[in-house]
Amino acid sequence: MAADGAATAWNTPDVLNVRPKRGLDGLRSRLPRLANGVPEMIAAGIVALMPLTTYTSYTDDRVGFVLELLLCGAAATVGRWPMVGTVSTALLMAALLALNPDKSRPTMFVVLVVIASLTAHGRRWMALAISVWFLVVEFILENTPPRPLEASAPSQIVTMLLVAAAWGLGAAIRRIGTERTKSRIDRTAAVQAQRRTIARDLHDTIAYSTTSIILRAEQAKLRGVDDPQVEADLDFIISAGRNSMRDLRGMMETLRRNEPSEDAPRSPWQISSLTEVIDTKTRELRDQGFAVSTHVDADPAALPESVRETLGKIVTEATANMVKHGDPSGPVSILIESTDEDVEAVFINRPNANGHRIDSAQLGLLGARERVEALGGEIQVTSESPDWVVRVLIPLGN
Repeated sequence: MAADGAATAWNTPDVLNVRPKRGLDGLRSRLPRLANGVPEMIAAGIVALMPLTTYTSYTDDRVGFVLELLLCGAAATVGRWPMVGTVSTALLMAALLALNPDKSRPTMFVVLVVIASLTAHGRRWMALAISVWFLVVEFILENTPPRPLEASAPSQIVTMLLVAAAWGLGAAIRRIGTERTKSRIDRTAAVQAQRRTIARDLHDTIAYSTTSIILRAEQAKLRGVDDPQVEADLDFIISAGRNSMRDLRGMMETLRRNEPSEDAPRSPWQISSLTEVIDTKTRELRDQGFAVSTHVDADPAALPESVRETLGKIVTEATANMVKHGDPSGPVSILIESTDEDVEAVFINRPNANGHRIDSAQLGLLGARERVEALGGEIQVTSESPDWVVRVLIPLGN
């Protein structure tokens, strides 16, 4: 097919020049989005490895072993059930303290997970309460039996620093989440504003111009035309103009719809079936003087809807390029075949003398390539002298 440029047009880089994000913005965009409560479960599970890997040291402290595991389990639930997890953690800390107040419990530091989680979710009063209780319990454990203040002070300072670090981590996570949400909202608002601007521009430019063309063609026909060919051309202009306006109105409605959904009404330009598209475009090529042969060995109704729509748009783009850059004296072939695994479409035509221009915008070809690749397919454009051949292959995913 005589495309908008050489074969490399199908490999044209993205139109938008998107710069990679750097610094903290890039870091925030790359942070994983874990389900609610999963980070707490992972952190508490890691802490629970301490008693599990030192099980033999709990020979005379089986109750303490069970309570420490339950403590880790309570901390793991704080992400999903903050109140239940926090209260359970506090009670289990008290149970461990009452069981053996002079025994060091490293798993007690799983409370830091609770503090960070509560801070990250904005539950500052709960985080403050569990922080104070944790410091009190650790102070009692460190001073049973009583020790001089200068002996226990270093460990208490370290504990307070760890609590402060947990608060800082939770605050940082909350800030990142807040900024990510704000960025998503701002981006959505910007896209919606851009869509509305495009819709207004389409209405003020293309819609107005197309309506004017239709009116002038209708007026010319009403004045009377002696040449039947001219009358046929006017009928074609009027019909094509009305179809274009129908499609354009559908596009503008879609652009103005803030939240397009799968349940939204079908856009008018997606109503035509694949068979209708092929028949219409074949007829238009013949009206332009092309000798067209079509071969369709596929049941369009059996194809997935996304494949049917993509093929319809590919046929439209391919035949439009044939009209713009093809040689009417050369043959044109449109072949579509499907198997259980894939569907293949081939377009063959002879380019005219200007068929190798590369100064077009190439947006139609870029859009066609993106549609096909989104379905896992591929497009190949080759020049087999003297013809252009475009081959589209789309897997059906059966």
